[in-house]
Amino acid sequence: MKQEIYSCLKMLEALYAKVLNTVNINGFAAAYNLGKEYLRIRGLLEKHLTEGQFDFIPIINEADFSGYYQNMEKEKAQRGYLISLATVCDISISFLKSLEMNLDKELAKQKIELKLKKEELEQKERENNHMQKLLSKSLEAIKEFPEYQRSKFVEGIKKSHREIEKNTNKETKSQNK
Repeated sequence: MKQEIYSCLKMLEALYAKVLNTVNINGFAAAYNLGKEYLRIRGLLEKHLTEGQFDFIPIINEADFSGYYQNMEKEKAQRGYLISLATVCDISISFLKSLEMNLDKELAKQKIELKLKKEELEQKERENNHMQKLLSKSLEAIKEFPEYQRSKFVEGIKKSHREIEKNTNKETKSQNK
C-alpha cells in the first residue's frame, strides 16, 4: 500500500471516529464540515488509487442544510447525513484495508486465530475435567460425612459404655470386698 493511501486510511479512521462521536453527543451542526472533510479525503484517494479501485470508494453529496427553517427538521437531516457519512467512511476504510491484504495473508491470519481458539478450548476442557474430578471427590466426601458422623457417635457410645462397665466393675469389686 502506498504511503499516501495509508495516510488517507488513517484520516478516514479518525474521521469515522469523529462522526460517531458527533452523533453520540448530538453535535449535528458539525455535519457540513465533516462531510466536506470526507470529500477532501476522497479527492486525495482519487489521485492515488487506480480508476478501478477508486470505484469502490463511495460518494456522498455535499451537505446543504440551508433550506431547513425549523431547527428540529434541520437536526433530523443533519443526523441522517452523519449516519450516511459514517457508513461511507466505514465502507471506504474496509476497502482500503483490503488492499493491504491478500488471500494468503487472510488465510494465515485465520489459521492463527483458529489455533488460538483451539488452544483456548483445550484449556477450558482441561479445566472442566479438573473441576469434574474435584466435584466427584467432593461428592464422595459429602456422602461419607454422615457415615463419619455415625461412626464418631458410635465410638462415643462405646467409650461411655466402657467407662460405665469399668465403673460397674470397680463397684462390684468394692462391694465384694
